[in-house]
Amino acid sequence: MLKNLDDDDVETMLESTFATIIQRWDTFDEVTQQRAEDTLQYLYKDRARIMRNMIVNLPSLSHIPRLAAVEKQLKQMRTPTDIGNAFQIFRRRIGHENSGVVAQAFIELKVYLRL
Repeated sequence: MLKNLDDDDVETMLESTFATIIQRWDTFDEVTQQRAEDTLQYLYKDRARIMRNMIVNLPSLSHIPRLAAVEKQLKQMRTPTDIGNAFQIFRRRIGHENSGVVAQAFIELKVYLRL
């Protein structure tokens, strides 16, 4: 579906797409995991501008070993941020309209606070 949408629509769906993949990964069968990985690769390669624009809002995929290559690519796009900016990003994500994005933001905030 993402391949057929305009950039504005893809941008709107990025956070939800990442949150869904992360939260449901363990329930995906092999075929679905491959499709999810292919989707992320498509977004990185063919929608790179959108990914760069939204990178601060996208959760890490580092805890999913199979997606290590995708996370490595995304990590190259990420730039370090200060604590104040990090909390602003979390605040925005926690206020997102999609409950999956909100849940993922709280999971990441918990990890962030333990560092």
